[in-house]
Amino acid sequence: TEVRDQFEGHANTLTTAWQDTGKPVNAKFPRGYIRKYSDLRPRWPYLDDAHKTLLCQMVQLCDVNRWNLHIWDLLGTAGAAYVWHSTIPVIAVIEVLCREFATLKAYPLRDPRKNFENYIWTLLDNGIIDQDLCNELHRLRKYRNTIHLNPDKTPQIEGNGLPEEWNKSVTALNSLENELLKNA
Repeated sequence: TEVRDQFEGHANTLTTAWQDTGKPVNAKFPRGYIRKYSDLRPRWPYLDDAHKTLLCQMVQLCDVNRWNLHIWDLLGTAGAAYVWHSTIPVIAVIEVLCREFATLKAYPLRDPRKNFENYIWTLLDNGIIDQDLCNELHRLRKYRNTIHLNPDKTPQIEGNGLPEEWNKSVTALNSLENELLKNA
């Protein structure tokens, strides 16, 4: 608690200095928290190098977002919107994995449209994921679509102060990765 309070005081001092001078603080992000490409790339042995690189970049952004989500107490609409927009990169990783795995395996799509929804159905139809994971991936897809397509919807912060949607998306990502790896 004492360290947190000191940290908060220093953050306020740096913020005031930045606002007064207009010069960025440029404090170094905590070293060792963002995972290295070399640690991440083995997660997706079934992907080509370009997609591994893309996902490494996205997961590193997720690492930064995770740090911010768990360090700062950002409440209200800004906090809810931050959770919302921190969840989007996790869902983007899920979408790339669904699309690339289905494409790699040359699974037929239910519908000729090559979109996230059809790739999820394809993984279910081919026994890669179960109905529960399918339902959760569709829920997350709809959550993402709400952000992109319904700007009039105001994000809500969860009652317990935790980034629940972000946590649910990370759980779904881990489950999907386990199933893809088993079926690679």
